[in-house]
Amino acid sequence: MPFKVLNSRTVIIGGEEVLPPKKAKQIISSYSKGNSNSFSLNYLYLLDLNRPWKKISANKVKKIFELLNITNFSHSLDFKKNIVFLAPRNGSQSPWSSKTGDIFNSCNLKEIQRVERIKGLEVENFSEKLLLKEDFPFDPLTEEFSIGLQSIKSLFSKLSKKSFSFKHLKNSYKSYINANKKYGFGLNEQEINYLLKNYKNLKRNPTDVELMMFSQANSEHCRHKFFNASWKNLDDKKEPSLFQQIRSTHKNFKDGVLVAYDDNAAVIESESSEKFSLDTINKEYQVKNIKHNICIKVETHNHPTAVSPFEGAATGSGGEIRDEGATGIGAQPKAGLTGYSVSYLRLDGLREKWEFKEDRPQRISSPKKIMIEGPLGAASFNNEFGRPNLSGYFRSFEQKIGKNHYGFHKPIMIAGGLGSITSKNTFKRKVKPGTKIIVLGGPGYLIGLGGGSASSVQAGSSDESLDYASVQRSNPEMQRRCQEVINLCSLKKNKNPILFIHDVGAGGLSNAIPELAKDCHLGANIDLRKIPLADNSMSALEIWSNESQERYVLAVEKNSLKEFKEYCVREKCPYAVVGTLTSKKIFKLRDSKNGKSPINLPMETIFGYQEENIHEIISDVKPNNFSKPKKINLKKSLLDVLRHPTVGSKSFLINIGDRSVGGLTYRDQFVGPHQIPVADHAITLSDFNTNSGEAMAMGEKSPIAITNPTAAGKLALAEAVINLLPAGVAKLSDIKISANWMASPDDSQRKSDLFNTVKELTQKVCKPWRIAIPVGKDSLSMKTIWQNNKKTNLSPQSLVISAFAKIKNVSNSITPQLINKDELVLVYLDLSKNKKRLGGSILAEVTQQTNLETPNLENLKEFPRIYNFLATNINKKRIYSFHDISDGGLVVSAVEMMLAGGCGLNLDFSKISFFNDSSNLFSEELGVLFQINNKDFSGFKKDFTRLGLKNSFFRIGSTNDSDDLCLKTNNQTLRINHKELMNSWSCVSYNIKLMRDNKETTKQEHKFLLNKKRSKLFQNFNFKVKKTFHRTTPKIAILRDQGVNSHLEMAAAFSQAGFKVIDLHMRDLFKNSNMLNNFKGLAFPGGFSYGDVLGAGKGWAQSIKSNTRLKEKFIEFFHRQDTFALGICNGCQVMSELKELIPGSAHWPKLERNDSNRFEARLVQVRINKSNSNFFKDMEGAQLLVPVNHGEGKMVFPKDTCPKKMISDNLVPLQFCTNKGTEAKEFPENPNGSVDGITAVTNTDGRFLIMMPHPERSFLNNQLSWTNEKGKYSPWFRLFLNSRKFYS
Repeated sequence: MPFKVLNSRTVIIGGEEVLPPKKAKQIISSYSKGNSNSFSLNYLYLLDLNRPWKKISANKVKKIFELLNITNFSHSLDFKKNIVFLAPRNGSQSPWSSKTGDIFNSCNLKEIQRVERIKGLEVENFSEKLLLKEDFPFDPLTEEFSIGLQSIKSLFSKLSKKSFSFKHLKNSYKSYINANKKYGFGLNEQEINYLLKNYKNLKRNPTDVELMMFSQANSEHCRHKFFNASWKNLDDKKEPSLFQQIRSTHKNFKDGVLVAYDDNAAVIESESSEKFSLDTINKEYQVKNIKHNICIKVETHNHPTAVSPFEGAATGSGGEIRDEGATGIGAQPKAGLTGYSVSYLRLDGLREKWEFKEDRPQRISSPKKIMIEGPLGAASFNNEFGRPNLSGYFRSFEQKIGKNHYGFHKPIMIAGGLGSITSKNTFKRKVKPGTKIIVLGGPGYLIGLGGGSASSVQAGSSDESLDYASVQRSNPEMQRRCQEVINLCSLKKNKNPILFIHDVGAGGLSNAIPELAKDCHLGANIDLRKIPLADNSMSALEIWSNESQERYVLAVEKNSLKEFKEYCVREKCPYAVVGTLTSKKIFKLRDSKNGKSPINLPMETIFGYQEENIHEIISDVKPNNFSKPKKINLKKSLLDVLRHPTVGSKSFLINIGDRSVGGLTYRDQFVGPHQIPVADHAITLSDFNTNSGEAMAMGEKSPIAITNPTAAGKLALAEAVINLLPAGVAKLSDIKISANWMASPDDSQRKSDLFNTVKELTQKVCKPWRIAIPVGKDSLSMKTIWQNNKKTNLSPQSLVISAFAKIKNVSNSITPQLINKDELVLVYLDLSKNKKRLGGSILAEVTQQTNLETPNLENLKEFPRIYNFLATNINKKRIYSFHDISDGGLVVSAVEMMLAGGCGLNLDFSKISFFNDSSNLFSEELGVLFQINNKDFSGFKKDFTRLGLKNSFFRIGSTNDSDDLCLKTNNQTLRINHKELMNSWSCVSYNIKLMRDNKETTKQEHKFLLNKKRSKLFQNFNFKVKKTFHRTTPKIAILRDQGVNSHLEMAAAFSQAGFKVIDLHMRDLFKNSNMLNNFKGLAFPGGFSYGDVLGAGKGWAQSIKSNTRLKEKFIEFFHRQDTFALGICNGCQVMSELKELIPGSAHWPKLERNDSNRFEARLVQVRINKSNSNFFKDMEGAQLLVPVNHGEGKMVFPKDTCPKKMISDNLVPLQFCTNKGTEAKEFPENPNGSVDGITAVTNTDGRFLIMMPHPERSFLNNQLSWTNEKGKYSPWFRLFLNSRKFYS
């Protein structure tokens, strides 16, 4: 590629095309309206040098080009006069630049002060409209455009007059109103009056920085004013606030809850007292007897996801992860959940008759765009951070009733999860004056400005530029580094350096640091100039209030500061000591350069505002004149309902997310040997050596709320706890709840609806059921307005329940997978007193029926006894499969169980009178389906009668060996085959993937799903997995660099195989490369080293090859005859880049992007070949199940290498295969497109192995999404035992 020297200190280098040719053609065709128009869009690399380009050595220039993947640099780079440059905003540095700078530093390229990736656009008749097209790769918040070569020469030297500046505003009513419009403060009249009074007392005018801070700290988003408001009932008597009613559930039943409402997350008790973790002193991984608890949190990120779906969902997940990490004085996030509610999708290839013409404001994203980009954003953050996302929900809903337009134009984006926290770190500690305040994490950018306020107003009611400015941008690799520092602190045997920790979220530092000071009952002095920045052009307001992600604020004792800094340096994690906590309760933000103070306020002024709101409850008059349901065509309705996005397969949401990272996933979304995504719950293991665990599940019934919001709330709770039931919960009261309330209570009726729902749920359901709600969130701006308030889309009141519980024995859990045995029968337990109301159902949507009566929670008193009875029988293994009845109704639940079981199913409803009307098969009344032994049926029936459920238990079906669903009612018999059912059920996922992913691999996958015989997983092996004990314990290093996230599970596998396992960071080796002499083995784990910015694994490998001393030590290690090394996933990519250092590895491949053009996370089949590899000794001929999780896993071999000869030369231990054991050629059996399905390669003497699948996440049978093997260890443990046998 060509390059050009712009001046002695600035060079620009040409890079690859930004867009695939087909995509570029589509964009320019749309832009030029079909007229031909020349177009090119290329990456360019701009280098800022600290010495002239011509004085940089040829070897270093070569290294620069190699790192940037530049292969042709023989001629000069020429630009058209009117070239358009798309570059980071004035004075800012992109996350790409930051990570690439880390790589250049590691490679000893000190001559490069900074490298930035920009884009060069050459197009005829350029207009700014092109940049604003939905598919054009330009982010107006973080990028700006300029025209001509001169415009880019000063990118690294631009300065702004506003840098660090602030303004004084008048303390007048008019001034505050104007400031609201200009800055988006969202100050209401009461707040303005409060400020007028306080600044009058202070005898000065406010600053813009103070007002922005106040508006964020006192926004609805942060202060929850509505939920804390007072209420008057119909008798004019005072009622408790909504928050008081919610808190009363915890006061009523505190068992198992350790922290509620007082921290970033709630903390509940776990079953475990053992933890495999790092000893921070000797850096050895060990099993420790430590009591650790469960932290739980669920957040929403609705507004940002509406504006910018990828980043909105990514930062939603990232923010919730930080909430968990900042619990107590440091916790470890463990597993996540995500949920989405959007309006109708209206997919290009799947326009359904019930999806009426779209009508929405253009300033917010379409539901289709949200569901294409949002899940990718959430998955990318979870993947790169290293947290499995294991549960969630997805609803697509829209409805017009008269003039009312209901839906989710402002979407719901739920991000939640659970983490682990030791008992000694569960509570924050007392902080004394003089304690240092530290900002941990990335620098500040001009992004996410005013997000707290923006999230508190209706979509469409604020200025469009302020909408976009309120969206944050994500950098999960930076958050991983922060988490590693928190881990080191929290794992200390003695004193944790952290006294207090707070995540940086809404409002940025302007919220986090004052809140930390307030919670410590102190004041603070902060130096504005000490705050880390990536954009030096920002004003004081922007520095203080931007919502740049991946940051925490901490209080650290003076005498622990040295140790804390050492942890940060080791983990390459930025930090800054920005100030001190003071006994004087004044908050002061001072510019140390000029002595001025943008903030100088009493703490009481910042946090003393109390809003006096009293809401009145009006009569709850609900419709009772309901329409009669229409007659339906049973088969057509069933296929229509299966095709509805809320019901259908969610695989498009799931396969993009790494579900096995961390090695402690027991149950993910996929079920059974056919891997059907129908799991009702998710389960994680407490640790690697235990059967105890934690479970979570979700519930929501928003459409019902249009007619009956109170019923919708109660049913959401019931759905969530029923979903958790088959996880092996001991009893109902073990469950703890997060309640996320979404509504738009801007009129008396909707206010009363929300009050009545909260009261009914907390006082009449949670209290008698002994269920506590120790955590939750509200989002009360769920209305979208446009065209000057002429058009409105109103979201139904939506309560999303997330349920969490400790599990004593995860092996007692069951799934919806039907077991195909003659002695088992499928039974139906009705929990609705035989009522079959269809209001709010999917059937009502697809048949376009409104004004139908909705379900409600019946059997309120009996429910706990019934629940505990079922829980007991599940734990006694008297129930074999289980599924709740929810979206789609009973018949859909049965179909999902059939698909998961891979069997035929006979259903007979002919003798159940309330199913004489076949519409009732689609009723979403509460109920469950489960399998029991036929001989136990009468005993169960007697028990249910005794528990108060007379005439509510029915035998409805049995499995068979066919491919068909045979459904019998009182007047017809239907037979529908598996292929037709699966085709409808997977239709939405298929169509979204056609638009989002590689079309050819998407078609191959759909064909695969429709072939039941081909899609069934199979494993077979004939070797024993026997753990033997040896006198010696050889040392193996688990080698890490920034961005690695799979080190713990790698350490666990080798530890259980008999190694002494040491944590070794690249920082350690840069300090002392001789450390490699101490080890017999090296393991390179998975993750996203350096965020994969220059190619997966490349930056890490180059940092080794570019350091002469370190490179020699690695060569020495690899050439010793008593050593071995294993590289998995990202580690495979790193070792493949190091092959020139490794003897006998010239045939090793490069790793390239998967054929699907997507990160793929799947359970696949591999066959073990005869090979030289010591790791696979005596395993030849086996066919095993293993998870793969990668975006760049396609093995591309050198041109002079013949893959088939490699196989015959015993250099290929593993190939992807079909369930028949043949080489996998098509997707998804071959998930990345590697030639001949090759997915592992050994060197010639068998000591060094690289592989993309994850045996370290499947060495225990408990870790596999599905297996037919029993016992603790899976066949994969043999690989680690074989490595131990090197030293027998």
